[in-house]
Amino acid sequence: MCHVLIFALALTHASCQHENNDTTVDVRVSTDGRNGRLDAGWTHDFGNGVRTEARGNFDTRGNWGASLGASSNGFDIRGSTDGHNGRLDAGWTRNLGRGSSIGVGGNVDTRGNWGVKATLSFRRKRRNTQQMKHFILSLDVNQCNFNLYDANRDGVITKEELVAVFGDNTNTTELFQALDIISGDGKVDRDEFHYLMSRTIDGC
Repeated sequence: MCHVLIFALALTHASCQHENNDTTVDVRVSTDGRNGRLDAGWTHDFGNGVRTEARGNFDTRGNWGASLGASSNGFDIRGSTDGHNGRLDAGWTRNLGRGSSIGVGGNVDTRGNWGVKATLSFRRKRRNTQQMKHFILSLDVNQCNFNLYDANRDGVITKEELVAVFGDNTNTTELFQALDIISGDGKVDRDEFHYLMSRTIDGC
């Protein structure tokens, strides 16, 4: 295990991680010079597509958050809270093969907000480009869904992933800086996102 000794006048960011077979425990301590924050997480992979994780955080201003999630063979469920509002997200996806997949998902929180979505993706091979049709697509997405931005599903959002969604412009840069204001480490994890989204993203 990792042991971190924190000196308040010197520390800006410290983290440690311990892995044991299929279990990972990580702890991170950070400060922006005014507020200190502790993040901790636990993840266990049971094999056969079954995975669970628990995360939590609190800071010296009294703010805190926690989340508990599980995934199994395309089904994901997560409960989270920022200390004021609770939220439940659930979703299911299935790979149909040949580049096709279907999925459904939804969320509800203790403020009465909720949302649902359904997705269908497919790839069709066309033999003659002259016979190709032109499509106009309109997508209705949940801007408060962490997975919308975490394209590679590694548990963090990078600036490059935001650029892939919104384009490389000043607004994207400012949005990422606002979400990364707590740790400032160049990536936004799920707890940071859920803690800041209601303060940063309109409609969350």
